[in-house]
Amino acid sequence: MPVEVVGVLMFKPTDRVVPNDFDVPFMQELVQKFDTCGYDRVLVAQSTFWPDSMPLATWVTSVTKNLAVMVAHRPGFVAPTMAARMFATLDHISGGRAGIHVITGGNDSELACDGDFTAKADRYRRSREYAQILRRMWTSDKPFDHAGEFYTFTNALSQLRPVNPKGLPVYWGGSSEESLRFAGECADIYSLAMTSVAETGALIDKVRGFAAEHGRTLTFQGGARVIVGETEAQAWERAHEVAAELAAETDAKLVSLGGGRKDASLSTKIAVEKGVEAAAAEADRVIDTNLWTGTKRASKGRIAHAFVGTPEQIVDSLMRYYELGVTSFFVRGFGEPLADIELQGRTVIRLLKERVAERDRAAA
Repeated sequence: MPVEVVGVLMFKPTDRVVPNDFDVPFMQELVQKFDTCGYDRVLVAQSTFWPDSMPLATWVTSVTKNLAVMVAHRPGFVAPTMAARMFATLDHISGGRAGIHVITGGNDSELACDGDFTAKADRYRRSREYAQILRRMWTSDKPFDHAGEFYTFTNALSQLRPVNPKGLPVYWGGSSEESLRFAGECADIYSLAMTSVAETGALIDKVRGFAAEHGRTLTFQGGARVIVGETEAQAWERAHEVAAELAAETDAKLVSLGGGRKDASLSTKIAVEKGVEAAAAEADRVIDTNLWTGTKRASKGRIAHAFVGTPEQIVDSLMRYYELGVTSFFVRGFGEPLADIELQGRTVIRLLKERVAERDRAAA
Protein backbone atom coordinates (compact mmCIF):
# COMPACT_ATOMS: atom_id res chain seq x y z
CA MET A 1 0.00 0.00 0.00
CA PRO A 2 1.44 3.43 -0.90
CA VAL A 3 2.71 5.47 2.01
CA GLU A 4 1.31 8.92 2.82
CA VAL A 5 3.60 11.64 4.22
CA VAL A 6 1.97 14.50 6.11
CA GLY A 7 3.26 17.91 7.12
CA VAL A 8 1.80 20.56 9.44
CA LEU A 9 0.74 24.03 8.39
CA MET A 10 2.50 26.74 10.39
CA PHE A 11 1.17 30.29 10.49
CA LYS A 12 4.54 32.04 10.70
CA PRO A 13 8.28 31.35 10.96
CA THR A 14 9.24 30.29 14.47
CA ASP A 15 11.89 33.00 14.80
CA ARG A 16 9.94 35.94 13.36
CA VAL A 17 7.50 38.36 15.00
CA VAL A 18 4.63 39.26 12.67
CA PRO A 19 1.25 40.92 13.23
CA ASN A 20 -1.32 38.43 14.56
CA ASP A 21 1.25 35.62 14.25
CA PHE A 22 -0.11 35.16 10.70
CA ASP A 23 2.21 35.41 7.70
CA VAL A 24 0.46 34.59 4.41
CA PRO A 25 3.55 34.83 2.12
CA PHE A 26 5.42 32.47 4.44
CA MET A 27 2.51 30.02 4.54
CA GLN A 28 2.32 30.01 0.75
CA GLU A 29 6.02 29.27 0.45
CA LEU A 30 5.65 26.56 3.11
CA VAL A 31 2.78 24.64 1.49
CA GLN A 32 4.31 24.93 -1.97
CA LYS A 33 7.53 23.49 -0.51
CA PHE A 34 5.51 20.58 0.92
CA ASP A 35 3.95 20.14 -2.52
CA THR A 36 7.28 19.77 -4.31
CA CYS A 37 9.28 17.86 -1.69
CA GLY A 38 7.37 14.59 -1.46
CA TYR A 39 4.70 15.45 1.10
CA ASP A 40 1.22 14.20 0.21
CA ARG A 41 -0.96 16.02 2.71
CA VAL A 42 -0.83 18.84 5.24
CA LEU A 43 -2.64 19.09 8.56
CA VAL A 44 -4.62 22.31 9.00
CA ALA A 45 -5.04 22.41 12.77
CA GLN A 46 -7.87 23.89 14.82
CA SER A 47 -8.20 25.39 18.28
CA THR A 48 -10.33 28.02 19.98
CA PHE A 49 -7.79 30.76 19.26
CA TRP A 50 -6.04 29.84 16.01
CA PRO A 51 -7.15 30.96 12.53
CA ASP A 52 -10.14 29.02 11.20
CA SER A 53 -9.18 25.75 9.53
CA MET A 54 -11.80 25.60 6.77
CA PRO A 55 -10.98 28.75 4.76
CA LEU A 56 -7.28 28.04 5.33
CA ALA A 57 -7.64 24.55 3.86
CA THR A 58 -9.50 25.92 0.84
CA TRP A 59 -6.72 28.46 0.32
CA VAL A 60 -4.01 25.78 0.65
CA THR A 61 -5.51 23.73 -2.17
CA SER A 62 -5.77 26.86 -4.35
CA VAL A 63 -2.03 27.63 -4.17
CA THR A 64 -0.77 24.03 -4.55
CA LYS A 65 -1.08 21.43 -7.32
CA ASN A 66 -1.12 18.05 -5.61
CA LEU A 67 -1.00 18.64 -1.85
CA ALA A 68 -4.06 17.26 -0.05
CA VAL A 69 -5.39 18.64 3.23
CA MET A 70 -6.32 17.00 6.51
CA VAL A 71 -8.66 19.55 8.07
CA ALA A 72 -9.01 19.43 11.83
CA HIS A 73 -12.71 19.80 12.63
CA ARG A 74 -14.43 19.83 16.01
CA PRO A 75 -17.98 18.51 16.32
CA GLY A 76 -20.28 20.64 18.42
CA PHE A 77 -20.08 23.97 16.63
CA VAL A 78 -21.34 23.22 13.10
CA ALA A 79 -24.28 20.93 12.31
CA PRO A 80 -23.01 17.69 10.75
CA THR A 81 -25.35 18.08 7.76
CA MET A 82 -23.82 21.48 7.03
CA ALA A 83 -20.27 20.23 7.67
CA ALA A 84 -20.84 17.39 5.18
CA ARG A 85 -21.73 19.95 2.50
CA MET A 86 -18.77 22.14 3.44
CA PHE A 87 -16.30 19.28 3.07
CA ALA A 88 -17.90 17.96 -0.12
CA THR A 89 -17.60 21.46 -1.60
CA LEU A 90 -13.93 21.68 -0.61
CA ASP A 91 -13.34 18.24 -2.09
CA HIS A 92 -14.69 19.28 -5.49
CA ILE A 93 -12.94 22.66 -5.50
CA SER A 94 -9.63 20.91 -4.75
CA GLY A 95 -10.10 18.02 -7.16
CA GLY A 96 -10.55 15.36 -4.49
CA ARG A 97 -7.87 16.52 -2.06
CA ALA A 98 -9.98 16.98 1.09
CA GLY A 99 -9.81 14.93 4.28
CA ILE A 100 -11.25 15.48 7.76
CA HIS A 101 -9.59 14.90 11.11
CA VAL A 102 -12.34 14.61 13.72
CA ILE A 103 -11.07 16.39 16.83
CA THR A 104 -13.00 15.57 19.98
CA GLY A 105 -10.84 17.84 22.15
CA GLY A 106 -8.98 16.96 25.32
CA ASN A 107 -8.89 20.23 27.28
CA ASP A 108 -12.17 21.27 28.91
CA SER A 109 -10.96 24.81 29.68
CA GLU A 110 -9.87 25.44 26.12
CA LEU A 111 -13.14 24.17 24.62
CA ALA A 112 -15.09 26.38 27.02
CA CYS A 113 -13.55 29.40 25.27
CA ASP A 114 -15.93 28.65 22.38
CA GLY A 115 -18.84 27.78 24.64
CA ASP A 116 -18.55 23.98 24.63
CA PHE A 117 -19.03 22.67 28.17
CA THR A 118 -19.81 19.07 27.16
CA ALA A 119 -18.07 16.43 29.29
CA LYS A 120 -15.28 14.48 27.59
CA ALA A 121 -17.07 11.12 27.56
CA ASP A 122 -20.11 12.80 26.03
CA ARG A 123 -17.92 14.52 23.44
CA TYR A 124 -16.63 11.18 22.21
CA ARG A 125 -20.15 9.86 21.71
CA ARG A 126 -21.03 13.10 19.93
CA SER A 127 -18.02 12.70 17.62
CA ARG A 128 -19.10 9.15 16.79
CA GLU A 129 -22.62 10.27 15.90
CA TYR A 130 -21.19 13.20 13.92
CA ALA A 131 -18.94 10.94 11.84
CA GLN A 132 -21.81 8.55 11.17
CA ILE A 133 -23.97 11.42 9.90
CA LEU A 134 -21.14 12.73 7.68
CA ARG A 135 -20.78 9.36 6.00
CA ARG A 136 -24.50 9.05 5.38
CA MET A 137 -24.70 12.57 3.97
CA TRP A 138 -21.79 11.82 1.63
CA THR A 139 -23.27 8.58 0.29
CA SER A 140 -27.04 8.95 0.39
CA ASP A 141 -28.94 9.78 -2.80
CA LYS A 142 -32.26 10.07 -0.98
CA PRO A 143 -33.38 12.38 1.86
CA PHE A 144 -33.22 10.83 5.33
CA ASP A 145 -34.22 11.61 8.90
CA HIS A 146 -32.08 11.21 12.00
CA ALA A 147 -32.95 11.18 15.70
CA GLY A 148 -29.84 10.58 17.80
CA GLU A 149 -28.43 11.47 21.20
CA PHE A 150 -26.99 14.79 20.03
CA TYR A 151 -28.52 15.54 16.61
CA THR A 152 -32.04 15.43 15.24
CA PHE A 153 -33.10 16.50 11.76
CA THR A 154 -35.51 15.57 8.98
CA ASN A 155 -35.33 15.25 5.21
CA ALA A 156 -31.56 15.87 4.96
CA LEU A 157 -29.81 15.54 1.61
CA SER A 158 -26.75 17.05 -0.08
CA GLN A 159 -26.82 17.88 -3.77
CA LEU A 160 -23.02 17.66 -3.82
CA ARG A 161 -21.24 14.52 -2.68
CA PRO A 162 -17.46 13.97 -2.50
CA VAL A 163 -15.36 13.06 -5.52
CA ASN A 164 -14.87 9.55 -4.12
CA PRO A 165 -18.30 7.88 -3.89
CA LYS A 166 -17.28 6.38 -0.54
CA GLY A 167 -16.74 9.84 0.94
CA LEU A 168 -13.73 11.69 2.38
CA PRO A 169 -11.04 9.92 4.43
CA VAL A 170 -11.87 10.31 8.12
CA TYR A 171 -8.88 10.61 10.46
CA TRP A 172 -9.33 10.08 14.19
CA GLY A 173 -7.11 10.54 17.26
CA GLY A 174 -7.17 10.16 21.03
CA SER A 175 -5.84 7.60 23.48
CA SER A 176 -8.81 6.96 25.78
CA GLU A 177 -10.71 3.68 25.67
CA GLU A 178 -13.72 5.44 24.10
CA SER A 179 -11.53 6.98 21.42
CA LEU A 180 -9.97 3.63 20.49
CA ARG A 181 -13.34 1.90 20.36
CA PHE A 182 -14.99 4.64 18.32
CA ALA A 183 -12.00 4.84 15.97
CA GLY A 184 -12.62 1.21 15.06
CA GLU A 185 -16.27 2.01 14.45
CA CYS A 186 -15.97 5.36 12.61
CA ALA A 187 -12.51 6.13 11.25
CA ASP A 188 -10.58 5.29 8.12
CA ILE A 189 -7.20 6.25 9.62
CA TYR A 190 -6.39 6.24 13.34
CA SER A 191 -3.59 8.62 14.41
CA LEU A 192 -1.32 7.30 17.13
CA ALA A 193 1.86 8.26 18.95
CA MET A 194 4.57 5.79 17.98
CA THR A 195 6.34 4.27 20.96
CA SER A 196 8.17 0.95 20.80
CA VAL A 197 7.34 -1.35 17.91
CA ALA A 198 5.88 -3.86 20.37
CA GLU A 199 3.65 -1.33 22.15
CA THR A 200 2.55 0.26 18.89
CA GLY A 201 1.72 -3.15 17.46
CA ALA A 202 -0.38 -4.00 20.51
CA LEU A 203 -2.32 -0.74 20.17
CA ILE A 204 -2.92 -1.36 16.47
CA ASP A 205 -4.19 -4.87 17.22
CA LYS A 206 -6.57 -3.45 19.81
CA VAL A 207 -8.07 -0.88 17.43
CA ARG A 208 -8.30 -3.48 14.68
CA GLY A 209 -10.23 -5.69 17.08
CA PHE A 210 -12.75 -2.90 17.68
CA ALA A 211 -13.04 -2.35 13.92
CA ALA A 212 -13.61 -6.06 13.30
CA GLU A 213 -16.63 -5.96 15.61
CA HIS A 214 -18.26 -3.71 13.00
CA GLY A 215 -16.94 -5.56 9.94
CA ARG A 216 -14.52 -2.73 9.18
CA THR A 217 -10.82 -2.31 8.49
CA LEU A 218 -8.71 0.81 8.87
CA THR A 219 -5.14 2.01 8.53
CA PHE A 220 -2.93 3.95 10.90
CA GLN A 221 -0.99 7.20 11.05
CA GLY A 222 2.07 7.82 13.21
CA GLY A 223 4.10 10.88 14.12
CA ALA A 224 7.77 10.75 13.11
CA ARG A 225 9.94 13.49 14.54
CA VAL A 226 13.33 12.92 12.95
CA ILE A 227 16.89 14.11 13.49
CA VAL A 228 18.92 13.11 10.48
CA GLY A 229 22.65 13.24 9.79
CA GLU A 230 24.99 12.08 7.04
CA THR A 231 26.54 9.77 9.64
CA GLU A 232 25.14 8.34 12.84
CA ALA A 233 27.62 10.38 14.88
CA GLN A 234 26.52 13.61 13.20
CA ALA A 235 22.89 12.76 13.85
CA TRP A 236 23.49 12.23 17.57
CA GLU A 237 25.56 15.39 17.81
CA ARG A 238 22.63 17.29 16.31
CA ALA A 239 20.21 15.47 18.64
CA HIS A 240 21.94 16.79 21.74
CA GLU A 241 21.96 20.29 20.25
CA VAL A 242 18.21 20.00 19.66
CA ALA A 243 17.64 18.86 23.24
CA ALA A 244 19.54 21.85 24.58
CA GLU A 245 17.51 24.20 22.36
CA LEU A 246 14.23 22.64 23.49
CA ALA A 247 15.16 22.86 27.16
CA ALA A 248 16.01 26.55 26.78
CA GLU A 249 12.70 27.45 25.15
CA THR A 250 10.27 25.14 26.94
CA ASP A 251 9.04 27.45 29.70
CA ALA A 252 8.10 30.15 27.20
CA LYS A 253 6.49 27.64 24.84
CA LEU A 254 4.32 26.18 27.58
CA VAL A 255 2.60 29.53 28.17
CA SER A 256 2.71 31.08 24.69
CA LEU A 257 0.05 29.54 22.50
CA GLY A 258 0.17 31.89 19.53
CA GLY A 259 -1.98 34.85 18.63
CA GLY A 260 -0.96 36.60 21.82
CA ARG A 261 -2.54 33.86 23.96
CA LYS A 262 -0.40 33.14 27.03
CA ASP A 263 -2.10 30.68 29.36
CA ALA A 264 -0.64 27.23 29.86
CA SER A 265 -3.95 25.85 31.14
CA LEU A 266 -5.39 26.28 27.63
CA SER A 267 -2.67 24.31 25.86
CA THR A 268 -4.05 21.90 23.26
CA LYS A 269 -0.76 19.97 23.24
CA ILE A 270 -0.58 18.53 26.74
CA ALA A 271 -2.12 18.71 30.16
CA VAL A 272 0.76 20.90 31.26
CA GLU A 273 1.39 19.80 34.85
CA LYS A 274 0.89 16.13 34.03
CA GLY A 275 3.07 16.38 30.92
CA VAL A 276 5.91 18.15 32.73
CA GLU A 277 5.84 15.67 35.60
CA ALA A 278 5.82 12.63 33.31
CA ALA A 279 8.54 13.97 31.02
CA ALA A 280 10.81 14.91 33.92
CA ALA A 281 10.50 11.42 35.37
CA GLU A 282 11.29 9.72 32.07
CA ALA A 283 14.86 8.52 31.64
CA ASP A 284 16.94 9.64 28.67
CA ARG A 285 17.02 6.41 26.68
CA VAL A 286 16.77 4.84 23.24
CA ILE A 287 13.72 2.72 22.44
CA ASP A 288 14.27 -0.21 20.07
CA THR A 289 17.11 0.94 17.75
CA ASN A 290 16.98 4.73 17.44
CA LEU A 291 13.76 6.21 18.90
CA TRP A 292 15.14 8.68 21.44
CA THR A 293 13.24 9.96 24.49
CA GLY A 294 15.56 12.96 24.92
CA THR A 295 13.40 15.39 22.91
CA LYS A 296 10.32 14.64 25.01
CA ARG A 297 12.24 15.01 28.23
CA ALA A 298 13.97 18.25 27.20
CA SER A 299 10.68 19.80 26.06
CA LYS A 300 8.82 18.72 29.22
CA GLY A 301 6.40 16.61 27.21
CA ARG A 302 5.63 19.19 24.53
CA ILE A 303 7.55 17.33 21.80
CA ALA A 304 7.36 13.60 21.06
CA HIS A 305 10.25 11.14 20.93
CA ALA A 306 12.51 11.48 17.87
CA PHE A 307 14.12 9.01 15.48
CA VAL A 308 17.86 9.73 15.31
CA GLY A 309 20.28 8.50 12.67
CA THR A 310 21.15 8.47 8.99
CA PRO A 311 18.28 8.46 6.48
CA GLU A 312 18.77 4.72 6.01
CA GLN A 313 18.61 4.04 9.76
CA ILE A 314 15.50 6.18 10.22
CA VAL A 315 13.71 4.58 7.27
CA ASP A 316 14.65 1.11 8.54
CA SER A 317 12.80 2.02 11.73
CA LEU A 318 9.78 3.53 9.98
CA MET A 319 9.43 0.43 7.82
CA ARG A 320 8.93 -1.68 10.95
CA TYR A 321 5.87 0.44 11.76
CA TYR A 322 4.75 0.29 8.13
CA GLU A 323 4.74 -3.50 8.35
CA LEU A 324 2.42 -3.16 11.37
CA GLY A 325 -0.06 -1.10 9.34
CA VAL A 326 1.17 2.48 9.77
CA THR A 327 0.81 3.74 6.22
CA SER A 328 0.71 7.48 6.96
CA PHE A 329 3.52 9.38 8.70
CA PHE A 330 3.80 12.89 10.06
CA VAL A 331 7.42 13.73 9.20
CA ARG A 332 8.94 16.73 10.96
CA GLY A 333 12.44 17.74 11.94
CA PHE A 334 13.71 20.51 14.18
CA GLY A 335 15.36 23.03 11.87
CA GLU A 336 14.14 26.15 10.10
CA PRO A 337 10.84 24.99 8.53
CA LEU A 338 11.52 25.58 4.84
CA ALA A 339 15.02 24.11 4.98
CA ASP A 340 13.74 21.20 7.08
CA ILE A 341 11.04 20.31 4.54
CA GLU A 342 13.67 20.24 1.81
CA LEU A 343 16.03 18.13 3.93
CA GLN A 344 13.35 15.57 4.81
CA GLY A 345 12.14 15.47 1.21
CA ARG A 346 15.51 14.56 -0.32
CA THR A 347 16.52 12.16 2.45
CA VAL A 348 13.95 10.40 4.63
CA ILE A 349 10.83 10.87 2.48
CA ARG A 350 12.48 9.94 -0.82
CA LEU A 351 14.02 6.82 0.66
CA LEU A 352 10.86 5.84 2.55
CA LYS A 353 8.75 5.97 -0.62
CA GLU A 354 11.34 3.99 -2.54
CA ARG A 355 11.42 1.31 0.15
CA VAL A 356 7.63 1.07 0.32
CA ALA A 357 7.39 0.78 -3.49
CA GLU A 358 10.02 -1.99 -3.47
CA ARG A 359 8.19 -3.81 -0.70
CA ASP A 360 4.86 -3.56 -2.52
CA ARG A 361 6.38 -4.80 -5.78
CA ALA A 362 7.88 -7.77 -3.98
CA ALA A 363 4.57 -8.54 -2.29
CA ALA A 364 2.75 -8.36 -5.63
